[in-house]
Amino acid sequence: MKKLSIFLIYLIGSATCVLNADPQSDLTKSIYTVLNKKDWVDKRFVILVLPDNITHCSDSRRNRKKEEELGALMESLGAKNYVRAFSVDEEKALNPNKPDCPMALLKTKKVDFFVIVVIKAGVYNGSLYGPILGNRTFQFSSGKVDPSLQVNLRLEVEGKEAVELKVHKDVRNLKIWTKLLKRITGMSALTDLEELRVDELDLQNVPKFDFDRPYQLVIFNNYIKDIHADDFDQNALNVDISRNLIEDDSWFCDIATIKEIDLTRNKLRFVDCLLSNDHVEKVNSSFNYISNIKARKLGNKIQFLDLSYNGLRSFPWNTFNRSGIKDLNLSNNQLYDIGVIDLSTIERVDLSNNPMLKVIIGEKSRNLKTLRISTKTVVEFKNPIKRCETSEKADKTNAREKRCVSVEYEDTQQMQNPR
Repeated sequence: MKKLSIFLIYLIGSATCVLNADPQSDLTKSIYTVLNKKDWVDKRFVILVLPDNITHCSDSRRNRKKEEELGALMESLGAKNYVRAFSVDEEKALNPNKPDCPMALLKTKKVDFFVIVVIKAGVYNGSLYGPILGNRTFQFSSGKVDPSLQVNLRLEVEGKEAVELKVHKDVRNLKIWTKLLKRITGMSALTDLEELRVDELDLQNVPKFDFDRPYQLVIFNNYIKDIHADDFDQNALNVDISRNLIEDDSWFCDIATIKEIDLTRNKLRFVDCLLSNDHVEKVNSSFNYISNIKARKLGNKIQFLDLSYNGLRSFPWNTFNRSGIKDLNLSNNQLYDIGVIDLSTIERVDLSNNPMLKVIIGEKSRNLKTLRISTKTVVEFKNPIKRCETSEKADKTNAREKRCVSVEYEDTQQMQNPR
């Protein structure tokens, strides 16, 4: 059986000035010329048009209309085996240990080579690589810079004059490299921005942005210590502010827009505002200095909570059992109290690497699938919940029907070498 060749169209990157009337057509002709010369035109191929970094590839992010246009061009030139029924998600599922592209796709037996095309401001830059090429790479470039597809951003910097930055207006993932950034203006002209990265810029404060649509803010690995609620605009729904110097979470009591927040590796000692906030859905506060939780309630919408690698000695199980949490990670703490898990929404709990003597799984925990614990921890199940047998662990559907919980034990090597 002939192998399936995959063409990945990847829509962000660096622009160059090359004069072509129709960059899409010219790029396709350049690709076909190489295929024809190498006698690869009979190979089956699929075209994937993606909006941003290939590591984020999935079927939901594909531009099917653009794929059909490029596929029709390839067929008109003589490519004979354009395959339309191809699923990125299915290929990734075959490689669960390497879920990110392109590695997940490179492992498939259907792939001979890839064409990755980067489009910015009208310029198409592409490279052809893959197993069939060995160590060789073919480069392609087509198009010219279209000023109408660019916007000017104004970057204000601490102690320096403002600078201008030209970017493609439909960029989805924007990384800023200017140190000591204070403010960015002109962002409302960006039509498709999803992620703004201002990480590793020696920042001591959160910069201001004038973007007027929802986006993800990545601001990790800076020197931010003091934060106020108004530091974040209402459109920053997902914030990664890990690896900073934050000690206090009181500012989060007044936050009403952030849905997901990552505070890994800060200097937090308290998380009561984070946990009681009624708007946040996902909180990651691992690798901090939290020893006590005083919150009398957990937020109405919180579903994912990671407090691993802290100094917790107790946990408010009664408060937890009145919440809607699905995933709880309390591993690598100093919990010694008896854990009582009696919550209908909970699906996964990690209590490994704690000196807990006993965990009780209540009858409400019918959706609990996985429980990770220390080898010394005793688990008591309340009827009708029970521990899954080996055969039931393999049959996940059967496990759910029988309301059994898969019990896993801690990885001692991981405990000794935390990431």
